[in-house]
Amino acid sequence: MGVMTAQPPLPFTPSGAVPFGAVAALVQDEHGGRVFIRGELCFVWDGGDEVGRRLTAVQLVRIKAASGVDVAAAFGVSVVTLWRWRKELNAAGAAGLGWHKRGPK
Repeated sequence: MGVMTAQPPLPFTPSGAVPFGAVAALVQDEHGGRVFIRGELCFVWDGGDEVGRRLTAVQLVRIKAASGVDVAAAFGVSVVTLWRWRKELNAAGAAGLGWHKRGPK
């Protein structure tokens, strides 16, 4: 019978992934996105699924996988935008994260 060790899994960043925070890595391309935490695939969304992408960003902060500053930088948005997504999710659920057109500039 094998002996189990108490050694935690080694951090692993998949090829092409951009690390952020202490334990997370992000892969985004035309097919969608994937987030790995300590080398394990934890979140996935399809290309064009902006709701899934925004939900993932908010969830990463909620589970403390990375700070809001690190998540916002990895996802290419401001901390204010990430905060707004979290507010919309809390108020209306995932449907609240749907695309909202901005007013005229």
